Amino acid sequence: RQRGWSTPAAVLVAVAAAATIVLVLLQLPAGLSGGIGVACGLLTTVPQLLESVRRKQAGLPSEVSLATLGLLLAGQCLWLSYGIFRPDVPIMLTNIVAVSVTVCLLFVEGTRRTTPSL
Repeated sequence: RQRGWSTPAAVLVAVAAAATIVLVLLQLPAGLSGGIGVACGLLTTVPQLLESVRRKQAGLPSEVSLATLGLLLAGQCLWLSYGIFRPDVPIMLTNIVAVSVTVCLLFVEGTRRTTPSL
């Protein structure tokens, strides 16, 4: 929307890009696509953890919702369960890493919160 696109156009571009990526990943061997999934998981969660640690050290306020992190963790645990019961090693590895990083992020952000005085 920042580019002046209408909402339907922006959604269409995002869906087309996602569909293209999925089609490309389906053509790759399972091990390679699993590795790409692990890398993508790390590249999307580790920077948030590093930013939260930097903001905590600088004494800046948090910009992360604990409720959102809780929902993210719940989803990651469900995917981890799926990988375990399937059994699918790339899904398990990806979600073990994702759960670990999200738990660390929850810890960092949770220790920043102060309880209101009564």
